Amino acid sequence: MKESLPIKESFHSQLIKSDIERPGSREFYEIIDKNGNSKVIREESFEEIKERYSISTDPVFVANLGEKLFREVETNYNIKAPVDFFVDKNKDGKDVIYCTTDKIKGVDLEKAEKTPEFLKKLEELYISISRYYLDKLNSKEAHLADLNNMSQYMYGKRKDDKEPQIYLVDTDLYLNKGDAFLLHNVKWLILHMPKRFDEAINNIKKILETPLAKDISDRDRLRAEKEIKESLNLLNGTSAINYELDEEGFIPSSLY
Repeated sequence: MKESLPIKESFHSQLIKSDIERPGSREFYEIIDKNGNSKVIREESFEEIKERYSISTDPVFVANLGEKLFREVETNYNIKAPVDFFVDKNKDGKDVIYCTTDKIKGVDLEKAEKTPEFLKKLEELYISISRYYLDKLNSKEAHLADLNNMSQYMYGKRKDDKEPQIYLVDTDLYLNKGDAFLLHNVKWLILHMPKRFDEAINNIKKILETPLAKDISDRDRLRAEKEIKESLNLLNGTSAINYELDEEGFIPSSLY
């Protein structure tokens, strides 16, 4: 992650307001890079990141870890996430993390034409997400929490693409650590998956059948068992889910 951009003038002064609008999302900006590519920009203050995790968390550490995890899903799981993070000042002179992604010309997945090519890529996406969580299970590593919803992706092209691809465009820094949180993400993967892709479902079943680590805390064991039970209910068509604690799903106890 870059600590700052190698430019003389303020980065924020070069931004223009984007025409992109996504429900419930923060404001978007755009910039044209030296190669003529349009980049979409979002900013998160240090205060926002500390509030999301803990006041003692270093926002630069979170951004570095996030960038590493996004690179991992691109390299190992073929989930296209063209994102970079860097630190700079905003228009008020406060430290912020800027998130830059390539601008995709396309449509949200829900609006994409259901061609055989698109449906094949959609199935591959959900197989990749399920395999990612299966590989992260019991690893004690941090993972990307917010991969599940179709609304986080677009089907379209970057500047030099010949064929449309599925791109992860919602790349805010929502990271988790620990199996209890991972199982929460798996439950929401089941809820958001647009259809029952067999290989993805088989990966999910493997996750739910894997014994919990012996050194898991009592609190996390109870939470993990709840998530497993509710996930099995969803798979069996008896979706009696208690959403009381679900808002805690994106708040890790520690990323260190």
